[in-house]
Amino acid sequence: MYPDSLKNLIESFKYLPGIGEKTAERLAFAVLEFDDDQCELFSQSLLNVKSKIKKCSICNTLTENDVCFVCSNSLRDNDVLCVVDDTKSVFLFEKLGMFNGYYHVLDGNFYWIVSSWFGKNGFERERSFMIQILYFRNNNKILFFPRLL
Repeated sequence: MYPDSLKNLIESFKYLPGIGEKTAERLAFAVLEFDDDQCELFSQSLLNVKSKIKKCSICNTLTENDVCFVCSNSLRDNDVLCVVDDTKSVFLFEKLGMFNGYYHVLDGNFYWIVSSWFGKNGFERERSFMIQILYFRNNNKILFFPRLL
């Protein structure tokens, strides 16, 4: 029914979480209304996200640099580490501006780690993993905030 290029754009939007057929169609028709500059910015932003975003070498959150803006800030409270399930939680805390320590992002492994603590074979290995994270960061207070969003 739609021209192939429009159909491909609709199908591409459906790759995004929570985007169904009707929403994908609305988004595709919105893109058709973009002027050339908006379209260029939109397409370049998609390419940049894929080529420039990587994991912080210290805390595992998303950054465009080797070390993220949090880990590179020496004014933060070095005595508190907040261990979170995903990067979205780091950005949420930073938007709220209520936490001034450092983070460690487990990338969805929190529930697997906690559940394996109760298993026979996984306990020692996963406990050591957590201890390595905490020892590596050398902090006194640990806060766990799994799946905030």
